[in-house]
Formats: sequence, structure tokens, C-alpha cells
Amino acid sequence: MHPIKLAKIFLLQATITLVLASFHQSAPHQHIELHAVRHKSLEEKNRILICPGFGYAAAGYISHNDLVPSLVQQGWDRAQIQVLNVNKRDWLNVFLRGMTDINFWKGNASPTRPAFRWYLDLIALEMRKFRAEDED
Repeated sequence: MHPIKLAKIFLLQATITLVLASFHQSAPHQHIELHAVRHKSLEEKNRILICPGFGYAAAGYISHNDLVPSLVQQGWDRAQIQVLNVNKRDWLNVFLRGMTDINFWKGNASPTRPAFRWYLDLIALEMRKFRAEDED
């Protein structure tokens, strides 16, 4: 991947992390107002799928003071939160599958190309599981 594009990805991940950290440290009265406007039946159907960033594993989102506990503390039910089952070793797929793709090496590979397609397939699988659970 082109170094500039990789730097933009890391910058975006850092920005998201900072936003989530500031949200986590928001004042308690904001927490109460947020939940006051949410409709109960919608709350029960809403789900969150956390997709680990490049090079990160699912385990990095469930430990104390990470994203999942923060969401639970903000009022989400733990059963509504799923972290995409990715471990650090899985990210080797990006290079192994992108090895033969010239667009990957030029930094022009789209997310649907082989280097990243495996990740999108995992997301699609989790979304199908959500849909199947909602039908039950």
C-alpha cells in the first residue's frame, strides 16, 4: 500500500479513537439526554458491529477501558455489541492476497479486490447472522 494512503488510514483510526475517547468521557447529563430520546423498541433491535482497524484484533476492543465496555457503560446491552472476529495474524491476508494484484502494489486497489475482500466477506457474514437472529 502506498505510504501516504497508509498514513491517512492511521490518521483516520487515530481520529476515531480520539472521538470515542472524548465521547466516553462526556458529562453524565449528556448520557441521560441521549437515552431519553431513544425509543425502547428500536433500542432492542439496534446492533453494533465493531470492525477492527488494520493490524488490530478483536481482543483489543473488549478489555477494560476499551470500546465495548465503554458502550456498555453508555447504556448499550452487551448482547447488542459484536466485534468482528479478526486476529492480528489474519491481516497477513492483505499482503498474501494482494501479492499478485498490480493495483495493490500501485496503491490503487479497491476494497473489493482480493487483498481486502476477505475482510468484507467477514463483515457480510456477521451481517447475515444479525439478519437471521432478527428473523427468529
